[in-house]
Amino acid sequence: SSNLINSLAVKEREGLALSFFSCIFFVVFLCLLQFNALPSGQLFLAPILIIFIIFFCVSPASWLSVISKHRKMATVLVIGPAYLVISSLSFSYWPWLSLWMSASFILFPISALLISSCRSISYKYFIYGFIFAVFVNSLAVLFLTYQDVGRPAGFLDDPNLAANFCSLALLSTLFLIQDAPRKYLYLIIFVLGLALFISLSRGAVFSLVGAVIIYLSLCQYKKLPWSRALLTFGLILVFSFLVSSVILGSQSGLSGLSINDRPESLSDRFDMWRSAWEMFLEHPLLGTGLGTFVLRYPALRAPTEASSTGFFAHNDYLQILAELGVLGFIAWFIIPLTLLVLAVRSYLQTDKKIDTGIHCLAISAVSLVGAHSLFNFVMYHPVINVFLGCILGASITSGWPTSAPARIPGNNKSSFFRVRAALVSALILISVSFTADLLSRKSIAEAELEGKSFGFQSDSYYSLLALKYFSPLNVEIRNYLVAGDVNSALHLADMPLGRDLAGQIIRRIDQGEWLQWQNCVQLVNKARLRWLTDEQGAITILESVLAEVPNCIQARITLSEALISKKRYSDAIAVLNFGIDRFVFRENSGDGPMVLLETLIHAYRLSDQEGSAKAIEAYLQQFRRERSMLQSTEWSRRFQL
Repeated sequence: SSNLINSLAVKEREGLALSFFSCIFFVVFLCLLQFNALPSGQLFLAPILIIFIIFFCVSPASWLSVISKHRKMATVLVIGPAYLVISSLSFSYWPWLSLWMSASFILFPISALLISSCRSISYKYFIYGFIFAVFVNSLAVLFLTYQDVGRPAGFLDDPNLAANFCSLALLSTLFLIQDAPRKYLYLIIFVLGLALFISLSRGAVFSLVGAVIIYLSLCQYKKLPWSRALLTFGLILVFSFLVSSVILGSQSGLSGLSINDRPESLSDRFDMWRSAWEMFLEHPLLGTGLGTFVLRYPALRAPTEASSTGFFAHNDYLQILAELGVLGFIAWFIIPLTLLVLAVRSYLQTDKKIDTGIHCLAISAVSLVGAHSLFNFVMYHPVINVFLGCILGASITSGWPTSAPARIPGNNKSSFFRVRAALVSALILISVSFTADLLSRKSIAEAELEGKSFGFQSDSYYSLLALKYFSPLNVEIRNYLVAGDVNSALHLADMPLGRDLAGQIIRRIDQGEWLQWQNCVQLVNKARLRWLTDEQGAITILESVLAEVPNCIQARITLSEALISKKRYSDAIAVLNFGIDRFVFRENSGDGPMVLLETLIHAYRLSDQEGSAKAIEAYLQQFRRERSMLQSTEWSRRFQL
């Protein structure tokens, strides 16, 4: 009885903290709702890891008891995140990118443990919170539609991703009205349906239909009443479709969801899938690294594929195969597959009607995301991961006993002290690294202003040198430090000290290449140093860089300047034209496109092609004038001069 009293006291003490941090947990990912691209820095990752660690520090008894009770499950679920963390130190182009994806997928087991460790947090709170977030985004979609924005995505970056959120929220709302019909839920279905049809995402609509069929089949097998909820749900969606057809007018409606209306959408996807498959065949075992699809795609892009921006393969399975290889693919999908198997087992074993509904929702929601991922990129979004993790966790833990946490073997006080000490140390390290990452932005801005004078005599160089030790995985800091070393070596090139220094820098770049595979910035700096003693060798390095990373503007500009210095004007023009021809300039916030065009103008003038130089100069002037007015324009890969 004393053990039971102690366990109840622990649960009472930790319940409030768990509730508080679960709310913070949701707020953080609500803020991340708009990001469908993966951030390469740790600015978004660090706050999430800090919240996780704080959550673990205040409630070690609850989650340690669950892990000790289900050790096999915890072991399996850690395989995927562990693989991605290891990949961040080996073959990923951006180390923090892999850690970001690791944190995103850790949400699956964390969500399961969160719900099981504190049963006072009902899974319905997570469902309501998710539906509310998607409802707000759907209102933004309707507002942008009123502003005549074509295929709006609300706060998201892509209408297909917004449509997937709507489909998941609609499926969850069907589950809620089946359990307890409410009038406000009917309004939510209508708004979500409007946003779904306005997005004109065929994949999301068909995936929702398939998921609803699976959901109702599971309900029927367990003899749950579903006909009334389906009738209400279907009538509201039909009404939403009719209203959306009126809003969109004759340009879309039913035809907007048909293949015949946008045939290039499907044909271009076939081209993207073929390119992704070719990318996978080049590195089938380990892949090219998380986030490197956008780097490798220009070299393999089919000439007939002209609609996408080249950031995603529009098939998550093929893109994960290309980026992580077979090993990463298995490690990635072992997490959702394991949880899905556990959810199906819970569904088959339970006879409680109160638990069966969440089993049906969890299985059908995973089916929806899995089907839509065949045609779009939805697995990358952390909010989708956390939502699936929460309902899968609720499904799995619904069959577990609701008694207080079991006692942890050994000395509890000593175990909790060691756990808390380790987590606090990790919290300090992550906080220091995050602060260093923020401070580095100022030093990097100063380095950019100094240009080629940035080196050993710069204060910003030594600021970055100090910050490097506090943020060891920040590739941007290392790249700028290498650039400073190279600039200093080039200034001392006429002295033995400079040549000595150049050799040391080249050796250091070669030694660290395994850690920063295809890091074109450092390889370009290596070529700049090689130019001192072997000009053709430097050109060969730059050509090999562009063969692997064709959208590295720095390598392309440097190679063209090297060819111009050798008076190979036609080769330089071909290099620049190839870069311009293969690029899609989306939301031209960087200076890369303008630098390419300026260098091309210079090369044409040196080769006595003044007419071509003037034509491109006129285009560049127009480009600069209109650049500030462009919101989200996808520039043609070919310039019609």
